[in-house]
Amino acid sequence: MQYTGLKDKNGKKIFEGDIVNCKFFDRMVGDIAGVINFIDCVWAVSDFKNKRLYQLIDVDNIEIIGNIHENPDLLEGTE
Repeated sequence: MQYTGLKDKNGKKIFEGDIVNCKFFDRMVGDIAGVINFIDCVWAVSDFKNKRLYQLIDVDNIEIIGNIHENPDLLEGTE
């Protein structure tokens, strides 16, 4: 797992494959739950609900809730 160079709101390091809750700066989108991925040289959050990608620099209030290896149950029903 690769480190993003960022930490969540609780000071935990954010790694590729982490499952997070966060807020997108655009109020129309609001809260996001997704997986951290490195895509086309950019760190992104793959949004479960809207099936969209958001650059990690465009989200705020990130909180790690698990990861794809230890908490695959958090991904159920999202694919």
